[in-house]
Amino acid sequence: IVKYTVSAEASPAEGGQVTISANEVEANSTVTLTATANEGYEFVNWTVGGTEVSVDANFTSAAITAETEFVANFKAREYNVVYKVDGEDYQTVPTVFGSTITPIAEPEKEGYTFSGWQGVPATMPANNVEVTGTFTKNVYTVSVSVNNPAYGSVSPDAVNVEHGELIFL
Repeated sequence: IVKYTVSAEASPAEGGQVTISANEVEANSTVTLTATANEGYEFVNWTVGGTEVSVDANFTSAAITAETEFVANFKAREYNVVYKVDGEDYQTVPTVFGSTITPIAEPEKEGYTFSGWQGVPATMPANNVEVTGTFTKNVYTVSVSVNNPAYGSVSPDAVNVEHGELIFL
């Protein structure tokens, strides 16, 4: 009786788990394989020697006629980093699970100061992420003085005003 060794592995290894019904089979027998994706990954296909043999996570092989290594291929899922400014969607950036998140450039608005992005994780988790920021109106101090005291005085001599606010002297 001719027997062959069969095996299964995940690629990348952190992408998921694999099971195989037997590690050694008689010639022309089949094996049943199961691929289960880990959090943040999805199953792509099964390959043997780089050639696709199935796109089903659970499948039964064709007749085994040689030593065979099955590879379950997984890929990292993509999730969204949703940037919100003052409660409104500003920009959505699709980001692959596990990758480093670099915040987008801070928006600019004349007469306002941006708070910076809040809630930015170091790496992309296995879910969508909401990142927030707010604008605050700039406040300016306006000082008034009289060149020659003989002409009188001004009271108050300084006021704080928000950007866009009118000043009456």
